[in-house]
Amino acid sequence: MISPARQSRPKVEGLFGKEFKKEPHKFWHDLRGVSPVAWCDEINGWLVTSRAAAIEALTKTEFSADVYEKFRPSPLAPSSFELPEAKNVIFRTSLRPLSEGRELRTGLITHIAGELAAGLASRTQIEFVRDYVQPLSRALVRAWLGISDDQLNHLCGLMHFVTHSGEQEVRDTAMKMLKSDLLLLLSKKRKTLDGWFFAQIFKTLGSAQCDDADLLAFIGPMILSVVEKSNNRLLTHCLLASCLWPEIQTQIRRGGLTVARRAAIEASRWEPITQIVPRRTTSASALGEVTIDTDERVFIVLTAACRDPSWHKNPDFFDLDRPESSLAFGVGRHGCIGRDLAVEVAAICLVCLLQEYSIEIDASYAPEFVVQFGRSCMQLHLRLSKRAP
Repeated sequence: MISPARQSRPKVEGLFGKEFKKEPHKFWHDLRGVSPVAWCDEINGWLVTSRAAAIEALTKTEFSADVYEKFRPSPLAPSSFELPEAKNVIFRTSLRPLSEGRELRTGLITHIAGELAAGLASRTQIEFVRDYVQPLSRALVRAWLGISDDQLNHLCGLMHFVTHSGEQEVRDTAMKMLKSDLLLLLSKKRKTLDGWFFAQIFKTLGSAQCDDADLLAFIGPMILSVVEKSNNRLLTHCLLASCLWPEIQTQIRRGGLTVARRAAIEASRWEPITQIVPRRTTSASALGEVTIDTDERVFIVLTAACRDPSWHKNPDFFDLDRPESSLAFGVGRHGCIGRDLAVEVAAICLVCLLQEYSIEIDASYAPEFVVQFGRSCMQLHLRLSKRAP
């Protein structure tokens, strides 16, 4: 039986169609103007497109995260969007001083980012994701986990079987091996507590009753992103924006890391990496002007909420001085535990690249996007001009 809420609200039509793929932001803008909470037959769930309704769905206890499993950034462990509130707070509180630079050895990131940037000096044309982002991500994961290239290849091979094998038995075996190998690695590193990155996290989590298995929620997406070559889209979107608005490059050169961090935060709003957050109603609950029945799926579209003009003035414009916060990394107990680290890496890389080069989009190639609930730039061809010392 169709619920009264579904009958009384406009239905979404054209999701994932030709016009949607051409310009998803316009699609969400038009839908939000009609109904910020709307039923969609194609995904058998409700779409939430306004910031206000998104915050309600993210914070109300009637909206359960128990449907997030199929949307995890890694199959290894629950994501930070699923962690119980107390544990999520522990993780975010512990990671913040590391990623804000008070304890994080940003020199390591700067060294890797700068070395890769300098290595492009003989090039005038690059494909940014292939030539910079992917090598950067591999180097950072190796350094943070304190492992060799062969060890990373081994872990990535297992992750590939977990995510791509057509046989359940193979997926289950690979999952078991991957978890076992990672937990063994973490156990060894916990004992040595050498200079690797996660040793610092262990120190901050020592009395917080978090175990090694909890860290898989943080490590898993790093390995999966290397496998899927979806690494560090935040950095890619930052550089894309700095080419579309060239004055951003000048501002970052003048303002250094402070301005580059603002660029990374704005890029996360402009094209959110996490495009949707799914929920399930555990009881009938009001959301905006709609009452949603028990046991229905709700999809919070961060791509849409982050360009809601009722909160974000001139939302399509990339504004380094934007004062308001966004929902790009979630909110409250369902916030992304890797937010500050992701912003810091993107900011350091921007400074290293823009100190060395003036950068523009190669007019011979249009940027290539994968469109899901929003856009992800997967190929970005650039022209580099070496700057005078």
